[in-house]
Amino acid sequence: MRGSAKSVVRLASDGPTDARSNGSSGHRIGYAVLIPALAGCFTGCAREAPPPGSPPDAKPPTVVEVEPEIRSIVPGWSGTAKVRFDEPIVARQLATSVAGSPASRYDVNVGRSQIRIRPLSGGWLPGAVYHFTIPEGVADLLGNRTLTSIEIMFSTGPEFSGSLIEGTLFDRITGMPVASGRVIFLATSGDSVPYTALSATDGRFGLPETPFGEYTAFAFVDRNASFDLERRFEAYDSLVFAIGEEAAAVDLEFHLTEPDSTPPILVSVSVADSMTLRLEFDDHLDPEQAWDPQQVRVVLEGTNRTWSVDTVWLGEPLVGTPTPDSLPTPDSLAVPDSLAVPDSLVAPDSLAVPDSLVAPDSLAVAPDSLAVAPDSLAAADSLAAADDPALPDSLAVPPDTSGAVAPEPLPSTVVTAELAEPLAEGGYRVTATGFRNLRTLVGGSDTTFVFPPPDSLNVGGDVP
Repeated sequence: MRGSAKSVVRLASDGPTDARSNGSSGHRIGYAVLIPALAGCFTGCAREAPPPGSPPDAKPPTVVEVEPEIRSIVPGWSGTAKVRFDEPIVARQLATSVAGSPASRYDVNVGRSQIRIRPLSGGWLPGAVYHFTIPEGVADLLGNRTLTSIEIMFSTGPEFSGSLIEGTLFDRITGMPVASGRVIFLATSGDSVPYTALSATDGRFGLPETPFGEYTAFAFVDRNASFDLERRFEAYDSLVFAIGEEAAAVDLEFHLTEPDSTPPILVSVSVADSMTLRLEFDDHLDPEQAWDPQQVRVVLEGTNRTWSVDTVWLGEPLVGTPTPDSLPTPDSLAVPDSLAVPDSLVAPDSLAVPDSLVAPDSLAVAPDSLAVAPDSLAAADSLAAADDPALPDSLAVPPDTSGAVAPEPLPSTVVTAELAEPLAEGGYRVTATGFRNLRTLVGGSDTTFVFPPPDSLNVGGDVP
């Protein structure tokens, strides 16, 4: 309804009481203030409980009037937006929980039976669509609370487009949804009204009735509540999209990344086994970049002999590492936990192999022949199939890093380099180049390692 300022349903005005001051003596002023205050107290106390004999009130407050009327167009509006309920309400935390668009600071005031909203400065913007969400939990004096949110929407100029912008905010490092993240939408042409939305606990957000056009959207964690993206210290992501009659609804996806102004640097190299190196960088690397073996160069110091690199991939090595939390070694990828104990194949439970992994006849081992060769227990082609439902996750073979990657790959600070031949004893220099972090900065650097490591464990028989 164009130009309508109030809903059809109305209540009697509950405006301020006419208070007059006088110049009488101190005693008369005291009585003038005290008597109305006591009267107000008795009246307020009487409202907190229903009259004797009446049924208990179990209904939450109900909205009976909204001003301006929902979905009304009110050019030049200069009043206060109001939501009136059918009874007195209590909403102490409401002032900080009402979400409003366009992005601005709003004064949210809770009166006896109504909620009032107005901009703190500058007044209502001309040519904007306003949208407010009052969360559930508005209570009456008996504690009955609303169970759903209340939406307020009106325009100071544009027609309602029928559009809907939805989306999800994710943490780029963990892949988890981001709650209470802010999204700002700025039109790419003309005077832009800064429309905004906040993400819920599941990372989802929604904003209806945004005028058609092309927008640049910035999603970020508004840590200082400034409504502005601070690229120096706030995690963020951005994209450009269009919304119009042919595509009036969009679903966007943002991956928030911490700011970074320096390229990634290789900080350390460790030995997973004689043919596998673990490279650690100071930044999380972009999983969508190309992974080229030529990015890693391994040279034996003193001889300048170069060790060829077969493959590189993002993430931890899938072979044994000299740490308590290491993954199985190549020779034990298909061996049950009871058998994958270094130098302990003669343990009493060593033959307790699950039926799904070993054919029954394969257990018919001569009593004096328990030292079964590791290769005879499992062939990589038959037992380490990634799609075998009987295989534990720890037995999965390394992914094929030369082809497709898993959907929504997560970044990591670790790169694994698989060598073409085993390392010889000595000191090595590793040079990494062309690695890209999440802010698209490219770097690398170099560092050294010694093989075998001075404090190494006996891993797969490769390291003495």
